[in-house]
Amino acid sequence: MEDWIKHDVKEDVFKLLNSKPKLAQNNDFVNKLYRDNKSKFNTPGRETIKIALMSDLHIDYDYLPGANNDCGRPLCCRSDSGMGKTPETTAGKWGDYKCDLNSWTLDSLLGFIKDEIKPHAVFWGGDSIPHNVDTLTFQSNVDIMKNATAQVKAGLEGLKIYPTIGNHDTYPQDVIKMTTPRDNAAINEWAPTWDEFIQDPAQI
Repeated sequence: MEDWIKHDVKEDVFKLLNSKPKLAQNNDFVNKLYRDNKSKFNTPGRETIKIALMSDLHIDYDYLPGANNDCGRPLCCRSDSGMGKTPETTAGKWGDYKCDLNSWTLDSLLGFIKDEIKPHAVFWGGDSIPHNVDTLTFQSNVDIMKNATAQVKAGLEGLKIYPTIGNHDTYPQDVIKMTTPRDNAAINEWAPTWDEFIQDPAQI
């Protein structure tokens, strides 16, 4: 018989919340900041900045227009998905709701952010790796993150970018101790491409 431990979800969540700093335990940290600083925020003529946030890009560099979007695998619309047999199962040029983001649609997004939104800075949230968990490898994870970083840098040239790591950006996915620096080997491989974004090595 295998060893196993019975978990109580409510108890686990309670322990997790109690391990947070007191200011963040009730998940009201940001709202409290606004309440406590309301007078500052309402000051006439105060300087403001514009931030663009993009997250969960899940960029698929193997996206193929015309491919099957219902192939029965974790991720379709790819070169190994077969071709769509009906309009409903055929991936379009600019993307498909059932699949991940292709690179030219990302280029369009980056161009819109830079030329139309014109933010002071861009927050790049995590999860840039696609959902092809059945074929993803250590090296493909590293290559995708390097390619994504190069594409974001080029598309948002001249803008300040603040990136963060998501659970999909590790290899294996979801395996990282956020309290231990340099704990994930894949991150260590592509992390130097973020040097211009994050100057403090302890922050990645």
